[in-house]
Amino acid sequence: LNSRLERVLTFMEENCGDHLELTSVAKVAHLSPSAFSKFFHKMTGKTFVAHRNVCRVREACRLLIQTDNSVTEIAYRSGFANLANFNRQFLREKRITPLKYRRLHNPP
Repeated sequence: LNSRLERVLTFMEENCGDHLELTSVAKVAHLSPSAFSKFFHKMTGKTFVAHRNVCRVREACRLLIQTDNSVTEIAYRSGFANLANFNRQFLREKRITPLKYRRLHNPP
């Protein structure tokens, strides 16, 4: 794996619940935002935003299983700015709603 990409992916995993912006991740790669976008897409086959959403959904899954926080709180702690976008991205990635995911992994 490319060391630059490795640094970027590690940074994204460690900070996915934060307000993770293209410019801050581009700085980690020591590239301009546009050069970073091209580099990231070429190396991963995904856009930065698509990968960021996957990372955030993964964090939300962890929180849904390990905490009893509300779905709304988990959405914000995972880095999503609003609940509607969180639900849409979660459903797109997991093909199940956050509540159903929680019930599936934490049966009563």
